[in-house]
Amino acid sequence: MPLQKGTERYRLWKEHIDEAADKRKNIPLSPEHCEKISESNKGRIKSKEECEHISKGLKNKPKTPEHRKHLSEANMGKTSPRKGVKLSDATKEKIRVSKLGMKSSLETCEKISESLIGNTRTLGYVHSDETKIKMRKSAHRGPDHPNYRGGITALDKAIRRLPEYDTWKYGVFERDDYTCRECGKRGGDMESHHDRKTFAQIIKDNNIRTIEDALNCKELWDIDNGVTLCVDCHDKRHTKKE
Repeated sequence: MPLQKGTERYRLWKEHIDEAADKRKNIPLSPEHCEKISESNKGRIKSKEECEHISKGLKNKPKTPEHRKHLSEANMGKTSPRKGVKLSDATKEKIRVSKLGMKSSLETCEKISESLIGNTRTLGYVHSDETKIKMRKSAHRGPDHPNYRGGITALDKAIRRLPEYDTWKYGVFERDDYTCRECGKRGGDMESHHDRKTFAQIIKDNNIRTIEDALNCKELWDIDNGVTLCVDCHDKRHTKKE
């Protein structure tokens, strides 16, 4: 006769199981035992209650470096089951709130940096106008930015760091097929140059004093006023003007 929840027999059985579990706590399983458990669970679909129980048990439990390495090797080459799943606005908000004030350690920053070396997934990618507006509104500028030091950064440098400037620059590159318009060299280190009217002249003529002024200046982002030059030819252009 199967055990039924709420009965005295079930209570005694549960106490026995819990007591045995406490005794086994922190006792590592042998590799053979782990293999048997793994084989017995293959293809088995866990119930919602089991998943919740496992989730509570793993919450705030740090993984050892060996465990992380094992998980990484086990999932290598596999497609994530979460791929294509869109998060709800409520979930996004929870993630955002949980990360407020969180700072990555120097070790984590170095790992991220190393993992991005040679990354070409976003090379030449251009954000949509809608995304640019969202980024612009969410960006911390001026006194709101954590690195603000009283406005010591020159306006021209601040403008060149805008995503809109990258969009203009790569727009010029693509139109010219990444080819220097002066010497015909294709590929390598290329730079975009304001041709008919210089960057400084546009700033002066349009009385641009702030980032907002720059964003609203159509002449500054006119691709027809840009030209692709290699580093040497770009240097020659500026040397002639000096």
